[in-house]
Amino acid sequence: MLLLLLLFSLWAAVLPVSMHGQNAAVSAKTEQSLAEAREFDGHGMLTSAIDSYRKALKTENGHCMECLRGLYEVGLRAEMPKVSIAAATQMEQLASDPKGRADAAALHGEALMPHTDLSDQKLGPAPKPKRSDLEEAHAAFERALTLDKANARAYILDGQALALLGRDTEAKQRFATLAAMPEVSPGLATRARHFAENISLARETISPSFTVTTKDGRKISLDDYSGKVVLVDFWATWCGPCRNEISYIRSIANDSRLAKDMVLISSSWDSSETKWAEFIEKNGMTWVQYLDTKHTLSDEFHVGAIPTYLIIDGDGILRHRVVGGNFDLREQVRPLVAKLHTGTPTAHVAGQ
Repeated sequence: MLLLLLLFSLWAAVLPVSMHGQNAAVSAKTEQSLAEAREFDGHGMLTSAIDSYRKALKTENGHCMECLRGLYEVGLRAEMPKVSIAAATQMEQLASDPKGRADAAALHGEALMPHTDLSDQKLGPAPKPKRSDLEEAHAAFERALTLDKANARAYILDGQALALLGRDTEAKQRFATLAAMPEVSPGLATRARHFAENISLARETISPSFTVTTKDGRKISLDDYSGKVVLVDFWATWCGPCRNEISYIRSIANDSRLAKDMVLISSSWDSSETKWAEFIEKNGMTWVQYLDTKHTLSDEFHVGAIPTYLIIDGDGILRHRVVGGNFDLREQVRPLVAKLHTGTPTAHVAGQ
């Protein structure tokens, strides 16, 4: 098992957790260690990345939120949940206000939730975790909600933890409470309501929601597309295999049979906005485009290689995860689109 179950890490947004204890500045030595860590991480050298993040944290005497968040993310991808849990615990202690501590507590709980394999192309129900881990996760989410009663992240995660514990009545209540919160977006409210009505969905591989700003300046969220299939394409202009896939991805974007019921979002790892924009224009990539220079969206989905494709159904369940090219994505999208018109739950589509 390599990848954290893709939970509702941030239903309100896919931005980094708000940690108001974040250090305003770090030393040049720390910046160097952080740069090393990011470089190692980018090349899949996760143990070395952890070492560099730890070196940076030591230089700052433990007061470096960026170091801790890096340790948290890399720990998940390296199958080292203890690293992530320790980092979340330190973040909770370091955060200077209740909201920051609540976000860190939710991260702590998330690290204890079940994992799924990065190589899985069909994702079904979440693997059964240890009950003790779920109980500890539930306690962390309760702590988060005590500190921040409007923390949508904690509501959705705790709903899943309770569902996996078999405490369905409490799980339904969590989702129902979230659905009724006035500050929650209509899409998120609809999704939470679906979970409350069909608790089996909460035992599936739930996708994180996300909010991104597109190339044309629109702010969009996964919850805006509730009831639609969403295909997320992680790529870069400098990635040879990604470029080889562009014609095929374009054909999916232009498929009239999918147009009404599917949304395609391409998230680029490019560092140059100019080169990225020119490439998109030149290659007629007219669908939704997002420049993820800081790998924010990739981190939420724990994507460590490109191209990677994620297929999310109308209930917000991650049904397929494909790493690499030469895979028939259309074949996986069509049954999910068809399900939208049958009125039947999508809870077991992944097992088809």
